[in-house]
Amino acid sequence: MAYGSEELIVGYALTEKKKKSFIKPSLVELARSKGIQLVAVNTSIPLVQQGPFHVILHKISGPEWAQQLEAYQQAHPDVLIIDPPDAIKQLQNRQSMLTNVVKLDLLDCGASVGIPRQLVVTSDPASVPELVAGVGLRLPLVAKPLVADGTAKSHAMALAYDERSLATLEPPLVLQEFVNHGGILFKVYVIGDEVNVVKRLSLPDMEEGKEGDDIGVRSFSRVSSAAASLNEAGFEAVSKTAGEVPPEPLLRKLAEQLRERLGLHLFNLDMIRENGAGNKYYIIDINYFPGYGKMPEYEYAFVNFLLSLAARRSAVAATRSGSESGEKGDRVGFREGGASADRVSSDSPHDVHSEASLRGEATSGYGSLRDPTQELPPRHEGFGTAHSRARTIPESARHLPDPALVDGLNAQ
Repeated sequence: MAYGSEELIVGYALTEKKKKSFIKPSLVELARSKGIQLVAVNTSIPLVQQGPFHVILHKISGPEWAQQLEAYQQAHPDVLIIDPPDAIKQLQNRQSMLTNVVKLDLLDCGASVGIPRQLVVTSDPASVPELVAGVGLRLPLVAKPLVADGTAKSHAMALAYDERSLATLEPPLVLQEFVNHGGILFKVYVIGDEVNVVKRLSLPDMEEGKEGDDIGVRSFSRVSSAAASLNEAGFEAVSKTAGEVPPEPLLRKLAEQLRERLGLHLFNLDMIRENGAGNKYYIIDINYFPGYGKMPEYEYAFVNFLLSLAARRSAVAATRSGSESGEKGDRVGFREGGASADRVSSDSPHDVHSEASLRGEATSGYGSLRDPTQELPPRHEGFGTAHSRARTIPESARHLPDPALVDGLNAQ
């Protein structure tokens, strides 16, 4: 059923790989049932010749595409661009992406959040060992390309175990101290106001005093994919504490503040808990428009996000109509109370579900737009439910991050 007199037309400009993983039939069907039409943008012809679109979702970079978006917005001032190219740029550089984390105010959230000590290197490889020794970074180090543009090269990471191996790394890159985290990575997905957490297996802890057992550089494409040996054992191989989902108040406030500081609606955080340090967390990466298709029941979260955009258009149109003439007139967008009142949940009559959660994953959702009066069905096996309640916060929880552990280091 469409809201008002028209559908919400959402144009999407994505790579072929992204289309395959995200624009699934289940998403298209659920969106259509709620009056939302998903339309592929043809990137071979000018954007201004297409549409009209009410919303444009995109994950294409480059100055030419940014100019096309700007031209389209000038021709169609009411269009919502998700998200602004200038805001996305912050996450395409691993030096700038974590800057906002250091500035967060997360008091009274039952935990502390920082970033690992890190060094940005842009000089020749032979200088890397000296630079690392000069700032006192401890081995092993996780080496990541400085540019994070979503290409395969930007995901080519490595774990450097000894000083000699550092000279084999290729700048520009970011070197992060490896933090023992119990072999668990939390992928925190943000879709507008909704926050969902997926637990993934990660690199195993490094035992104290056994650094000499490993030498050289171990390459891998992603932190979670580097845990192949651990993956066979599954979550049973890690401690119960390591697998506990971060506190709900922390995730809510973290997502809220980063949305505001980054100016983005769609992103995820790669987050770890330091093993043996209580509720002390580190954010090691932030990604724009991540692989939501890997998040169980992502269709519902995303359709609810699109419905919220429809409600925003309605509110803007109503305000503009009243301020311009004070008279009744045709309203652009959707009737008041439409999109904001009709929310979708996984137990709705539309029997549309994403693929079951990936093997070795579990999920928990916060800030869901599901109707709280409806009885929720069981979620996938794992931890939490779609409406996880706030957890008891221990008095011993640390509130302020250690400044020594969040300062970014730079070397040119």
